[in-house]
Amino acid sequence: MPALIETNGITKTYASRGGLFDLLKQKKYLHALYKVSLSIEKGEVLGLVGESGSGKSTFGQCLMGLTETDDGTIRVDGGDVTHATADQVRDMRRRFQIIYQDPFASLSPRMNIRDIICEPLDIHRVGTQKERTARAAELIEIVGLRAEHLLRFPHEFSGGQRQRISIARALALNPEFILADEAVSALDVSLQAQIINLLVEMQRQFSLTMLFITHDLSVVEYLCDRVAVLYMGRVVEVGRTKDLCSNPAHPYSQVLLSAIPNIDPRRKKKRLFMRGERFSPYELPETGCVFAKRCPQGRPECAAITPKERVLPESVDHRVSCHFA
Repeated sequence: MPALIETNGITKTYASRGGLFDLLKQKKYLHALYKVSLSIEKGEVLGLVGESGSGKSTFGQCLMGLTETDDGTIRVDGGDVTHATADQVRDMRRRFQIIYQDPFASLSPRMNIRDIICEPLDIHRVGTQKERTARAAELIEIVGLRAEHLLRFPHEFSGGQRQRISIARALALNPEFILADEAVSALDVSLQAQIINLLVEMQRQFSLTMLFITHDLSVVEYLCDRVAVLYMGRVVEVGRTKDLCSNPAHPYSQVLLSAIPNIDPRRKKKRLFMRGERFSPYELPETGCVFAKRCPQGRPECAAITPKERVLPESVDHRVSCHFA
């Protein structure tokens, strides 16, 4: 069976120019994604991690059809949807849903909760008005709120409650795939735990496929089946969560994992640090590793030879792009 979603070498750049007095200057190009190839199996939760500006959200927007890629292909159920027709886009909108990072900004302040949850049903003309209201009442209770909340407005809820409403809206059309783009990063720790547990429950109950974008590897370890590590628009490591978190191969993954706080004082671990400064996203080298300037294990050949992705001998699912992994 083909993967639900498969990307092959997708690339995305953004042209940038200075202010009003720099119009005669040559355009600069920001490389947000470069030849990213990933697959998401049906029923799988794939975690996408990396520091801010690594291209995580851009990758998610390309999958959802919100941003057009410059190169590469995107396949859904084996069919090419890179340049989808209007009918294909409408079908994808029904099958694919998104949970945004900021629950307040993603909910219209002029609509009550019933209208917010029913809006996808209205657009796709699913059911009668009475059936849509019943569906909204069912979903609001599934995510831990009460039916009486349907007549309230977003500003009357806390951040965690608003994110629950966003999840209810995402589930309205019974989607196959959900993109959770930093869905818990704007919440405090106790609310994060509640929303993560809710996502786990929803994924199991509805057999959802999910792409979970975050910069918190401790969350990924609990929620995801596989993890992909992104650095400056490039995939540097992909593997099963257990394998990658227990034995990270790429130096960048090792640095990220070493930064996770340890609450047990008896368990001591070595803190790793990156050195130097990273390349400018406008001036990436044509050859060599993009992590070479910051790599704690970097060698002269890292800056001269571009590393190729290879499979580690311990596991067929663990792939890394590094000369000395």
